[in-house]
This record gives sequence, structure tokens and C-alpha cells, in this order.
Amino acid sequence: MEDQSVRRFIPEHPLPKEIQEMKRDDTVCQFCGVSYLIHNEMKALEMRVKEVEKQLEYYKGSVKREEQLKVKVASMEEESDKLSRALQASEQRTSILDADLMSKQNQIEELKRKNDSLKIDKQNDLSQLRDLVKFLSRSQRDLQIQRTGLKDLKLFVEEKNEAFSEQITNLSTDVALFCMKFLEEKHKLLEKLTRCETGKTFAEEALQKSVVSIQELSSKCMLLESKVSEQDKELKRVKEQNDSYNKEIHCYKELTKSKSSDLNNYKEKLQTQTEVFQQEITLKEDKLLSKESQIRELTENCQNLEKRIAEFTNNRNSEEEKKLNRAAEMEALKESLTKANDEVAALKLEREMMIAAHHNRIEQLRESFKKKMEEADAWPSKLDKIMKEKEAQFLEEKSNLWKELTDGFQKEMDEEQQKHIDDLAAWRKEAKAAQDKFREDITSLNRKHREEIKQLERAANEAQGETEQTRNASKSIIQNLEAKILDLEHRTRQPSVESVEHVARLTTKLQESDKSLQQAEKHIIELEAKKEEWIEEIVFLKETVQRECEERLELTDALAAARAQLLALQRASVSGANSLDSSRNPSLNRGSGKRFVSNGISENNAGTDVTACSVGFDGGVVQRPGSKSSRTGSVDDGRQRIAEAVRRSGSKSRLGGKFGS
Repeated sequence: MEDQSVRRFIPEHPLPKEIQEMKRDDTVCQFCGVSYLIHNEMKALEMRVKEVEKQLEYYKGSVKREEQLKVKVASMEEESDKLSRALQASEQRTSILDADLMSKQNQIEELKRKNDSLKIDKQNDLSQLRDLVKFLSRSQRDLQIQRTGLKDLKLFVEEKNEAFSEQITNLSTDVALFCMKFLEEKHKLLEKLTRCETGKTFAEEALQKSVVSIQELSSKCMLLESKVSEQDKELKRVKEQNDSYNKEIHCYKELTKSKSSDLNNYKEKLQTQTEVFQQEITLKEDKLLSKESQIRELTENCQNLEKRIAEFTNNRNSEEEKKLNRAAEMEALKESLTKANDEVAALKLEREMMIAAHHNRIEQLRESFKKKMEEADAWPSKLDKIMKEKEAQFLEEKSNLWKELTDGFQKEMDEEQQKHIDDLAAWRKEAKAAQDKFREDITSLNRKHREEIKQLERAANEAQGETEQTRNASKSIIQNLEAKILDLEHRTRQPSVESVEHVARLTTKLQESDKSLQQAEKHIIELEAKKEEWIEEIVFLKETVQRECEERLELTDALAAARAQLLALQRASVSGANSLDSSRNPSLNRGSGKRFVSNGISENNAGTDVTACSVGFDGGVVQRPGSKSSRTGSVDDGRQRIAEAVRRSGSKSRLGGKFGS
């Protein structure tokens, strides 16, 4: 209908250009007061009406666009709320971790003090061990001197045995010659007796002489019997001396057996100690592996947080740019609306002038134009009503969503707080258990070292007592041997065959005792070598303990660096949360346009804070020299050293015979 009304008034013969270029006052009729350019003005008005209709169509589409934009803005606000929740959760986690780090630092300081005291105790133990080693070296020197003395005594005894055997052989030859002479004299006497019996009748004088000779021979026989009895007594004495020698040899064998049993006990104790050391080393390796896995998990969590923060900052910046563009579009639309309203007012004035000038001809156009203008005037009011309704709906939806989000956020925060509290309790329990185990390990090590020192002192004292006993026994044996040799030299010069056999037995027993002494010396040398190896292993284990303490100090430095990074994150997150709260509170009381602008500004500030936080975390400013690479290298070195110590102990135990088995 509007197109038909406009087409009715299109003239068939338009005015020439000269009239169109004339001024308005010149073109006015003097009789009716109507301008000749009324047709052109009507055409211009029609063109303006078409432009206004186009603008109205554009505004009709703008309502839908605004609705779509509102939906997008709501989704973006939801995402921003989620990200703010994540930030608050991370802030709470960082605060909890800060508290845990403070407690751990205090515990680490206490452990450092204890380590210092333990180091002092270890130094004292080392000094005592060195003194014991010096004492053992001195005792070894004394033993070597005693061995040389014993060897000299052996040589002296062998020489005396050879001389004594020569004397015994000489005595045996003398006794055999004396017996032969005695038998010959007996035969001679028997012949004389036969001669005397046959010559009794011939000569009494010869009988008297024979009686005298018989008396002399009887006296000689008595003397010989007394000598034989003395020789029997000497043989008995030699037998008694041999019995005493046998008893002394048995005592010496018992002493060697007791020493061998003591050595076996010492071996068993050392085996148990080595097994305990190996078990402790395995436990420490497991602890180190668990700590490394915890550190890796913490680093991975930090990296994930950094990535999330970077994504959040990017999304926030893009959202802010979109909001700024939308605000500019809304301002342009408002300006166009104001311009359209001004143009409509001007058209109304012109229409009144034209109605006043053209009473009859322009009434239809006036009515149609009035209708169109009324419709045009009604469009802004309709738009305002629609905008107000949409704003009211948007505010209601926003308030409802805000309530739902706050309720959900509080629930999630409560759940996460409970989870964090449970995790912290479990972690604290684990830390306390680890500290208790570490203290128990340190106390057990100290006790073991002290027990070893006491055992070594006892062994040294026992060795000193045994050396003194062996010295006294050797001195007494030497004195007894010298006395016996002197007695044997002063004894009879006519020994019997039994004495020769007894001397041979004594020589065999002396040879056996020499062999047993040589075996005991070899066993003592082997034990000394094993003792030196054990001392080296103990020193190596002490060095590994010191290195582990140094690695723990490095871990404390790394924890301090992590604490500094977490403090920087906490500060940045607190500033971001404050800016978000300040931006949300005024947005609920203002209009839609101002609300978008204020939210954009606050989100810009929050975005800048988040970017500063992420840069501060990744900038490498807080990194320290003994952070990650040094920790991994030191832990690997400690593992390799412990493995080498275990291999050495295994190889040495295999070479040690019964001790290794």
C-alpha cells in the first residue's frame, strides 16, 4: 500500500533543472504560497522514508543479533567463572603448600641440627677407630716380634735336640760296650769257677784267692746295681717331664681351638652386620626413588597449571577484544538512532509546513505520511520496550545463573577443601613416618658403629691379653726347656733304649706343634687382611651417608625455590581475585551497556595480572644452581656408589671362604 501511494504522485513531466536550481523563496507562488519544487521535496521525503525503513529492518535484525551476543556473553561469563574457580582452587592449594613447606622447612632445620650432631659423633667415632687401628698395628708389630722370637727359639730347640740326640747315641753305644764287657767278665768268672771247682783239691790257696776275687766282684755288682737303679730313676723323671710336655701341648691346642672359635664368632657377627647394611641400603634406595617420583609429579602439576593459566589469559584477551568490538557497534547503533530521530523531527516540521500550504491536494499524502510517520515513531518505542523486556529477562537469568554458580562453586570449594585436608593429613603422616624411619636409621647406625667400636676394643684387649699370655707361656716354656736341657746334660751318660724312643716322640710332637703354629699364623694373616677390607667398607659406607646428607640439603634448597615460586603465584592470584570481585559488584546495579564496559575493564586488569603471574613463574628468575639437574645427577651417583659397595661386599664375601658362604 505504501508503494502504491508513493507511485501515485510521481509526475510525468518533471521540472527543468533551472527551476530546480532556483532558491526556495523565488519558487514560491504569490497567490497560493506553494513552491514549484514541492514534487522534488516529496521525492526527497520518499527517499528518506525508504532509508528509515531500511534502518528499521536493520534494527529488527539487530535485536536477534543482540540476543545471540547475550547468549555468547553468558557462555563467556560461565567460562570466566569456571576459570576464576580454578584460580581460587589453585590459590588455596598454593596456600596449603606454603604452610606445608614452612612446616617442612622447620623439620629440615631440625634434621640439619641432628645431622650436625651426628657428624660430630661420627668424627669422634672415626678418631676412636683410628686410635684402635694404630693400636692394632702396634699389636701386629709386637706379634711379628714375638714370631721372630719364637722362630729363634725353634732354631735353638732344634739345635739342642740334635745335640741331645747325638749325646743319646753316644750314651747308647757306651751302654752297649759296657754290657759286652760285663758279659765277657761273667764268662771269664764262670771259667775261673769251673777251674776252681776242679782245682779245689789241688790248691786251697787258689780257693782263697778266688773267694777274695768273688767278694770284689760282688762289690762291683752292687755298684753296678746301684747305677742301674739310678738310671731307672732318671728314666722315670724323663717320663714325668714328657708327660708335663704333653700337658702343655694339650693346653696350647685348647688355646688355639678357643681362638678359632672366637674368630668364627667374629666372622658370623660381621656377616650379620653386612646383611643389615645391605638391607638399610635397599631401604634408602626405595626412599630416594619415592621422593624422586613425588618431585616429578609436583613439577608436572606446575607445568599443567602454567599451561592452563596461559590458555585462560588468551581466552580472556580474545573475549575482551570481542566485547570492545560489540560495545563500539552498540555505540554506533545508538548514534544512528539519534540521527534518525533528529531527521524524523525535521520531517515532521516540513510536513506541517506543506500541509498548511497545500490544503486539498496533499491531504491524502498527509494522511499516508502521517500513518507512515506514526509507524516510524512507534518503532523506537517498540524497540525500547523490547530492549527493556530483554534486559529484564537477561537480568533475571543472570541473577539465577549467578546464584546457581555461587552455590555450585561453594559446594565444589567445600569438597576440594575436604580433599586437600585429607591429602595433607596423609602426606603429613607419610612425612612423619619417613622422619621417624630416618631417625631410627640414624640411631641404629650410631648404635651399630658404637657396638662395632666396642667389639673392636674388646678384640684388641683380648688380643693384647692373648699376646701377653703367649709371651708368658713362651717364656715359661723356654725356661722349662733350658732347665730340662741342663738336667739332661747333667744326668747319666748311659741312657737306655726307652729314653731314645721318648726323645723321638718328643721331636715328633715338637714338629706337630710347629705345623699348628704355622697354620695359626696363616689364619691370623688372613683375618688381618679381611679386617682391613671391612674397615675400608665401613669408611665407604660412611662416605655414602655423608653424600646422602648433602643431597638432602640440596633438596631443601630446591623446596625453598619452589616455595618462592608458589608465593609469587599466590600474590598474583590474590590481586586477580580482588580485581574480579571489584568488577562484578558494580555490574549488577548498572545497565546493560555500562555493565559490559565495566566487565571488560576488570577482565583486562585480571588478564594483565594473570600474564604477569605466568611470566614470573616461567621467567627463570627463581631458578637456583642446585635445582633439577644437580639433584638428578647426585641421586644417580649415590645409586652407582651403593651398587658398587654391594658388589664389593659380595665379591669379598665369596673370597672369604666360610665367611662369604
